[in-house]
Amino acid sequence: MKVVVDFDECASNAVCMGILPEVFEVRDDGYLYVLNENPPEEFRERLREAVNGCPTGTFIGGWWMCTDYRGHQLCEGTGVRYYIDCNAIPGHPFPGGCRCAGGTCANRRQNCNVFRYGQCNTHIKGTTPVVCRVVACENPGTIAGLGCSSAKMVDDAVCGHEAACLEPVAVQLPGTGGA
Repeated sequence: MKVVVDFDECASNAVCMGILPEVFEVRDDGYLYVLNENPPEEFRERLREAVNGCPTGTFIGGWWMCTDYRGHQLCEGTGVRYYIDCNAIPGHPFPGGCRCAGGTCANRRQNCNVFRYGQCNTHIKGTTPVVCRVVACENPGTIAGLGCSSAKMVDDAVCGHEAACLEPVAVQLPGTGGA
């Protein structure tokens, strides 16, 4: 496996470094550096988590836990899955407005639900639209760099949420600006 960073999509927000410091590093100059372009196979699952981060123009506003995950995507076989909300930065509407993710309503709605669980980045005030959700296989409060507490919110009704837009990194539309 080879690690290649798409710097048009990477926010250099150090989330990947918090999950996999053996492979990624964000230095004082604000740029992401790949420390190991060919990491060992045992890093595969953590690497998937590392690239599954919030896009530019958002912040991690909160998370909840599914305790009965039986799906076949990220966290398969663990029975537990954590859904992390990427909220729009207050005062900076996310480009594109409320819409179906990926241009198809077979995916989840994006940037429509104004909601915040609130266990993460409490220094950022306000409740803003959830732009997207990302998934982790461990309590977000234990992942360095996310700014989350370990206070649990459980919602097993979401255990079946596996629409395609939950897994890949959200992509900001070219030429639309944003934070």
